[in-house]
Amino acid sequence: MTSLLYLLAVLCLVGLSTRSMARVPFEDGDRWTMVGDSITHGGEYHTWVYLYCLTRFPELELSVANAGNSGDDAHGALERYDWDIQPKGATVASVMFGMNDVRREIYGDVPDTPQVRDQRIYILEGYRSFMNQLVQRLREDGARLILMTPTIYDETAQHQTEVLTGVNGALGACAAYVTQLAASTGATLIDFYGPMNEINARMQAVDPAASLIKRDRVHPNSVGQFVMAYLFLKAVDAPGLVSRVHVDVEQTQFIASDNASVGDLVAKDATVSFTVLEQAIPFPVGKAQQAALEWVPFQNELNRQTLRVSGLQPGEYVLTIDGQRVRDFQAEALSAGVNLALEVNTPQAKQAAEVLKLMQLWHTKALEYRSIPTFEFWNLGHMLQPVSEEAACEYVAAEIEQLKEFTEGPQLWRRKSLTRYLERKPREALIAAEMENLISQARAAAQPQSHHYQLKRIE
Repeated sequence: MTSLLYLLAVLCLVGLSTRSMARVPFEDGDRWTMVGDSITHGGEYHTWVYLYCLTRFPELELSVANAGNSGDDAHGALERYDWDIQPKGATVASVMFGMNDVRREIYGDVPDTPQVRDQRIYILEGYRSFMNQLVQRLREDGARLILMTPTIYDETAQHQTEVLTGVNGALGACAAYVTQLAASTGATLIDFYGPMNEINARMQAVDPAASLIKRDRVHPNSVGQFVMAYLFLKAVDAPGLVSRVHVDVEQTQFIASDNASVGDLVAKDATVSFTVLEQAIPFPVGKAQQAALEWVPFQNELNRQTLRVSGLQPGEYVLTIDGQRVRDFQAEALSAGVNLALEVNTPQAKQAAEVLKLMQLWHTKALEYRSIPTFEFWNLGHMLQPVSEEAACEYVAAEIEQLKEFTEGPQLWRRKSLTRYLERKPREALIAAEMENLISQARAAAQPQSHHYQLKRIE
């Protein structure tokens, strides 16, 4: 490039191609309620999906409510439906059950008698009936449905936890019915069961002790939860593009820009600069989830922030954004296109990292908030639900008094559980407000900003 190629472009080409795509599958004003057991109650997959929505669609008004209940099954969800699920006013409801429904205790070393086989069949028939009733109620209340096959029970990881052989096969029967139920009701289907089995097999071919599942063989670990989020997003055709910018220096023009506005092109000597305003920011993958990238192509399929600069003189160029050095690229790599979502030093990546921190705080608050109705379901079922704070606290305080002399054993654990509830119940509304504030902060932090790009050839 020479000074004769100097150009100041005043026209901006605006690319908004992903704006016309379905929003995974949410719309403005949607209220997403996740119904499930402990894998939903304490899980992370829905937090990562929510984070994706915040960073990919910063203007999308979406609220979420966790209706997972540790230890629960589809029948239990029906029992608590009127006071714990319906009041959340879901416009979109996702449902995942199976892990507790199959009754894991009747597998493993249990004798394979006709009576046991009949019991297993009876339990699976009950699962089908309860799932059908739950889906019907959600549909009657106007929710668009997302049905998810259960996650896997890991019978193959080589570690010391007892293996209850047969549980994963029973979950496969549940997965088959969920697939059928989704087809018959028109619900969106998310298949966790099949892909997680396949990925687990690949992991264990490398390391027999590796797994997407914790050592209890039941609950997905952090890698497994991130894989679940990936599978969710792929199943709903979530757009993989953050933005795409193509600048041709030789032609002194912007060739294309998708989901971004590009302008102010200046090419002079060995330096080219321009401004970019994207409509999204890259998805920030947390440290605990990095290992998942070995097993699912999340970055390539769901996190593409592509910069392509063609027409450069051969050589190595330093890329700076807003005056901050990102890294050095060869002209050939820039001409082919580089994925800036893989870079941790861009202003956009640092902005996304701040959104991640807020969402991690939100997740912690959400677990605290969700523990309150879960406790009430399992411990205050004899009371009229929803239980009043006064009645609940009075009952729990009396039980704590009866247990105050115990310093060990299950009575001590019970007293601690009661005490936690007694501390949290009066703060229920405050915790909800704190969660809402964190989401407001995260949405504000995710708003895209204009950035100044510069490429300078290294002499």
